[in-house]
Amino acid sequence: MCPAMVIPGGRDGQPFLLPVSDVCHHPVYDVAVGRAPPHRHFPMRLGIGTSTLAPGSAVLGLGYPETEVTESPELLTTSITTRHCRGVIEAWDPKIVPTWRQDMSRAERSEQKAPGYTHSATTPHGMSGGPLICTRTNRVHAVMCGSWSTLGGSNFALDTAAFVDGWNIPFLGNKTLREYARDNPSALDVRGNGLRS
Repeated sequence: MCPAMVIPGGRDGQPFLLPVSDVCHHPVYDVAVGRAPPHRHFPMRLGIGTSTLAPGSAVLGLGYPETEVTESPELLTTSITTRHCRGVIEAWDPKIVPTWRQDMSRAERSEQKAPGYTHSATTPHGMSGGPLICTRTNRVHAVMCGSWSTLGGSNFALDTAAFVDGWNIPFLGNKTLREYARDNPSALDVRGNGLRS
């Protein structure tokens, strides 16, 4: 079975599924990329932004937190509800997002953190993996990955600059996302100066 990517708002406003092939999971961060065919009802694509967003930058989180699956002997039914949450960047931190390497102990993973943002866009359970889009640039600047909001704290997201430049992806000819975008500008758009130190 091929994984599927849910695309919000087809021609009738309902989400639709696209098959995803060539999925690759990052060796350290909880991020995966895959390839999906273009779809005539979804001509827009989001670019990736790697410039650091300033506190107060308006952002939009997109995800599917209320997906329900019901199963019967004859049929598997999926109910997908698209959700978007608006907020602002609170801060950028070079060591805020936990890493997910399976060969590390829980203590080691809690010590090794990745760069990311705290933000105020409400991210209920199930939004992880969704894009955090800067409304000024219309680019994905982070991947939502956690929340302390149930404890009265912030939500956090992995900075795209953490994985755009240093991850050679096999199905892209062992190129990084930035290298692939440079060579294939009609397929992927990456802009920004990368990760700051």
